Amino acid sequence: MKKYILLILVLPILFTSNLLAKSIFVKEFGIGDFTGKNWDNAINGTDLVTTLENAIQGDTIYVSEGVYNPFFSSVKWDGTTLRYNKDCSFLISKGVTLYGGFSKLSTGLNLDIHDINQYITTFSGNMGCSPNSNHVVVFNGVLGGTLDGVVVREGFASGTSEDGKGAGVYIADSTFNVNISNCQIIANTAAIGGAGIFVSPSAIVNINKTTICNNTCTSTSYAFGGGGISICGSSKTSLATQVELINSTVAFNKAATSYGGGICVYKPTSTNLQFSSYFCTINSNSAIKGGGVYADTTILLDNVLLSGNSNGYDLVYKSSSNPNAMPYIKCNNSIIYNKKYLNNTTIDASTSFPATLLEYLNYSTWKYLSNATPTLELVNTLTNPAINAGDIIHLNTNESQSIYIKCRISQNNINRILQPAIGAYQPIPLTNVDNNYDSLIKCYMHNNNIRIDSPDTISTVEIFSILGVSLGKYIINQSLTDLQITTNDYFIILKIGTKSHNIIRTLLNYK
Repeated sequence: MKKYILLILVLPILFTSNLLAKSIFVKEFGIGDFTGKNWDNAINGTDLVTTLENAIQGDTIYVSEGVYNPFFSSVKWDGTTLRYNKDCSFLISKGVTLYGGFSKLSTGLNLDIHDINQYITTFSGNMGCSPNSNHVVVFNGVLGGTLDGVVVREGFASGTSEDGKGAGVYIADSTFNVNISNCQIIANTAAIGGAGIFVSPSAIVNINKTTICNNTCTSTSYAFGGGGISICGSSKTSLATQVELINSTVAFNKAATSYGGGICVYKPTSTNLQFSSYFCTINSNSAIKGGGVYADTTILLDNVLLSGNSNGYDLVYKSSSNPNAMPYIKCNNSIIYNKKYLNNTTIDASTSFPATLLEYLNYSTWKYLSNATPTLELVNTLTNPAINAGDIIHLNTNESQSIYIKCRISQNNINRILQPAIGAYQPIPLTNVDNNYDSLIKCYMHNNNIRIDSPDTISTVEIFSILGVSLGKYIINQSLTDLQITTNDYFIILKIGTKSHNIIRTLLNYK
C-alpha cells in the first residue's frame, strides 16, 4: 500500500512541473510590461540571470541579439552565498533550454528572424568591474540543460579549486544531459584548467557545431590543463564522464605552461572516462605537451582534421611510459599532419573506415595506418573516401603530392558513407555550390603556393583560414592560375567560382 501512495504523491509533482513550463522572451533592453510572455513584453537583459535561476523544468528562453552579463546574480551557482562579483554566472539547470540569435526587432511570438551569425547574442564575463566572472555559464544538476546560439566570452577563472576552472563554461559534477550547440566559446582564461569548457567528473555532455577558440589556461600542472576543453574522469565505477564533440572546431587555444592546448583528457587512477570526437577540426593550438590533444586514456578521433598544433609533441601525447599499460587512440578516417605528432602512443585504426593519413616525425612521405598494432607503410593511392590524392606537380622547384579534402557543405545527419568528409562544417558562405563539378577542378598547394586548373574559366578565388577568416580574394578570368599567399596554416579553404559553378575545397598546405 505504501508503494501506491508514494506514486500518487510523486506523479502529480512531475506532471505539474511539465504543465507549468513556458516560453520566456528576453531582450537586451526590455519592453512592455517586462513579463517575458512575448517579444513585445520582453524581460530586460539585466534580469536574464535571475530568470534562469527561477526557471523550472521544461522552460525555454529566447534571447535577442545584444551583450548580457551575469552581474545581478542572486546566489552563487552551487547555492551558496554570493560573496564576490566574480561569483556571478548564468546558471543553466533543471532541463532548461536557452536559444540566442534572434533579432531585437522580433515581435509577438515570432521566432523566424533568427540568425546566430547576424543577430549575435553574447554572454560576457566582463561585468564592468574587476575581476571578470569566474564562470560565464554554469551547468549544474542532474537534469542539465541546453545552450544554443550564444557567444560565451571573457570569463576569468582566477580562483582556487573549482573557481579556477571553466572560465567560459563550467559543467559541475554529475550534471547530465548537457547540450552545447551552435555556440562560440572564445577569449576566456582559467588558472587551473578548461579555460573554454571544463567538464567535471561524471558529467554527460554533447558539444555540437561549436567553435572553441582563443582561450588560455595558465596552469603549470598537467592534471587538468586544456586551453580549449578540459575533461576529468569519474571515480564512480557505475558512471563514467562522457563527452562527445561533434561538428566542432577547436583552434588557437593555449596551455602555455601545461598540457593539452586544444583538449586535455585527464583520467586519474581508478576513474572512468569516455571521450569521442566526430567530424571536428583541431588546429593551431599550443601547449608544453599535446598541443592539439593531450590524453592519458583511450579516446576516439573519427573523421577529424588534426593539424598545425605546436610545442612539445604537438598533436597527441600520451603520459604513460609503460607500453604494456598504455592506452591508445582509436583513429578512423582522419588526417593528423605536422612534423611532430606522437609520443608514447598506440594507434588503433582497425575499424570499418581506418584510412588515416599521417605525417610522421621528419619524414617527407605520407604514411598509412591499416591495423590495430600498425606498422607505418607507404601507399601510392589513398583509399580514404574523403581525400583525393591529386597529381605530382612542380611548384617553386619542389615536387609535392597535392592532397585536398572534400568539404562538408550540408548539415544533414552524420553519415560518413553517404557524405564522406573530414573535419567540421566549413565556416564560410556555401551558396550555389556544385558538388558534381568539384572533381573536374584540380588544386595543388606547396609552401603557400597554390595552382588551380579548371576546364572552365575561373572567375574568382577566395581563400579562407580554417576558421573562415578571409585571406584574400582574387579576380582571375583564366582557366589555369598560380597564386601565392602568406599564412602559417597547414590547411586553407578555397572558394572557387567559374562562370557557371562554385566549389569549396579544403587544401593541404604541404610544407
